[in-house]
Amino acid sequence: MKLYELSAECEMMYQLLDDLEDNPELKQAYADTLEGLSGEFDEKAEAIAIIVKRFEAEAEAISQELRRMEERKKSKVRKAKCAREYLLSNMQLARRSKVETARAVISIRNNAESVQIEDSAAFLVWAEKHDDTLLTYKPPEISKTAVKDAIRAGKQLPGASLVRTQTIQIK
Repeated sequence: MKLYELSAECEMMYQLLDDLEDNPELKQAYADTLEGLSGEFDEKAEAIAIIVKRFEAEAEAISQELRRMEERKKSKVRKAKCAREYLLSNMQLARRSKVETARAVISIRNNAESVQIEDSAAFLVWAEKHDDTLLTYKPPEISKTAVKDAIRAGKQLPGASLVRTQTIQIK
């Protein structure tokens, strides 16, 4: 018998026992049957409990494996970043902007201009006094877009300059 069948059988026996207040012999027979069902039910319940424990152990093992794989992923991302930087700096030193081989095309690409602020705290103090449109307010942050536009328009901003960085593109 399956557990759900045993459960239904036990429920039926309990209902019959409640109805047999005046027949002690029949009540005892049903009680004995219920006791036998109870032992069978316990065995089935134990088997399902073991399955649950196995699933939970497997779920925990998967969680541990995911954590381990996430650490491994972070390590690989760091190594790839270092290798990209290494390749970029060596191509720049060799004054090579493009390398084509059978397995890869490597080229140095100029990124869009971005704002570089040497001392954020000093720039914040200056911008609060002189030109707060260069700031956004939450806690104060430098609006790099506004700083970039101001520099492009010819404004001299202390500690701020436009720089063009480079990255490696591998196809």
